Amino acid sequence: MAQFFFDLQEDGSVLLDREGVDLADAQQAELKAWQTACDIAKDNAGQRSRSIKILVRDQHAEILAVELNATVLAKR
Repeated sequence: MAQFFFDLQEDGSVLLDREGVDLADAQQAELKAWQTACDIAKDNAGQRSRSIKILVRDQHAEILAVELNATVLAKR
């Protein structure tokens, strides 16, 4: 098990994860990052456009980033 941190980058600011989560490997960390980004988007479904970036790091450095961009497109 390794400890991974999931920092949220949004609107030019970063919210640092100071607690972290123990996961088996980087693949599990990537899955958790995707789940987190989707949960944030779902919780804010009333917005017309949303860009969410999750920066994943271990105790040494950033290892990956997941970015989710969602826009409501009206058909009229």
